[in-house]
Amino acid sequence: MLKRKLLINSIFTMHPELIEAVKERQELGYSQDKIRDELRAAGHGDDVIRQVLQLGTTEKGKVHVSLTSDLLASGFDFIKNRTDLLMALVAPAALITVMGYIVELLPLEQQASAEIIVGLISLFLLIFYVLILVAVLYIVTQNNKREVSIREGLAWSKKNIWSILWIYILMITVIWGGLVVFIIPGIILWLAVHFAQYVYVHEGLKGVLALRRSRDMVKGNWLALAKPLSLVGIFMLIIFLILGGVAGLVEGLSGGNGFSEMISILILDVFSAGATIIGLAVGAQLYQDISLGQTEAASSENIVGGWKYVVISIFGLVTIVVAGFSVSALEGDKMELFEESPKTSLDAKTRAAELRVQNDSDTQPNPEE
Repeated sequence: MLKRKLLINSIFTMHPELIEAVKERQELGYSQDKIRDELRAAGHGDDVIRQVLQLGTTEKGKVHVSLTSDLLASGFDFIKNRTDLLMALVAPAALITVMGYIVELLPLEQQASAEIIVGLISLFLLIFYVLILVAVLYIVTQNNKREVSIREGLAWSKKNIWSILWIYILMITVIWGGLVVFIIPGIILWLAVHFAQYVYVHEGLKGVLALRRSRDMVKGNWLALAKPLSLVGIFMLIIFLILGGVAGLVEGLSGGNGFSEMISILILDVFSAGATIIGLAVGAQLYQDISLGQTEAASSENIVGGWKYVVISIFGLVTIVVAGFSVSALEGDKMELFEESPKTSLDAKTRAAELRVQNDSDTQPNPEE
C-alpha cells in the first residue's frame, strides 16, 4: 500500500494541472471520452491519461477504468513483447499433445507401456504448467513497474504457489456456491472475488482476506468493471469458436487423420495460452485502475465480513462433493445396466425359444389318434 501512496503522490506532484483540468471539464459536462481525446491530442501517454482520469474522478466516488479496446490492445502488445511467456505457457500442453500423437503411431503391443510413460511425464508437465501460470500472474501484475524475467517469476511462484492455489480454491467454491443458489449471484460473486489473486500479489493478503479485499474494491464499481471483463471474454470466445470451426473444417477435409488432428489441437493450445495471458493482463490493469483511488491501507483489522465467504465456500464445496458422488453413482448404474443387458437379452431369447418348442409340440398331431 505504501507503493500505491507514493505513486498517487507522484502523480499529484507531476500533473496537478491535468487533474484540475479534468475536474473542471467534468463539471462542465464533458464526457470522459472527450477528455481523453483532448489529453491525447496534447501529447500525454495512455498511462498518464488513465491515472489522471482516475484521480480526477475519485472525489465524486467514481472510478475510471480503461476502455475495452485499450485493454485488448495492451494485452496483445504484452504478448507480442513477451513471446517467451506464451511459449512457456503453451509448451506443457503442446508436449502432451505431441506425445499422444506419437503413441498412436506405435505398434499396439507397445502402446500400453508408452501410455504409462506419457502419463508420468504429463503429470510433471501439469505441475510445471501450474508453476508457470502463477509466474505469469506475478509477471503481468509487475508489468507497469518493470519487466520481470521468467526465472524471477518462477522463483516467486515456487514460494507462493500454495497461497495462490488456496485463493483459487476459495474463488472456485465461492463462485460455484453462488451458481448453485442462482446464476445471477454466481456472476456477482465471480466479479466480487475476481481481483483476489492480484490483491495477494500486490498487498500480501491471503485466503478469505484477499477475497474480501477484492469485494471491497469492486463495491460501487460493478458495472464499470463488468463491462470490460465481459466484453473481453466474449471477444475471446468468438475467436475460439472461429478457430475451432476452422480447425474442425481442415481436419474434416483432410480425412480426419491423426496429424491434422494434432495440428488443430496445437493451434487451440496456442490460442488458449494467449487468451490466458491476455485475461490475466486485463485483470491486472483493471486492478490498477480501481486501486489508484483507494489510499486507505488494507489489513486484517479493517477488512470485515469474511465469514460470509467462508460459509458460501463451504456450501460450494459440499455441493461439488455431492455432485461428484451423484455422477459416480449414475455412471455406476449405467455400467450395471450395460453389463446386465446382454444377459437379459440372452435370457429373453432362451425363453422365447422354449415357448416356440412348446408350441410346436402342442400343435403336432398325436400318433395314437
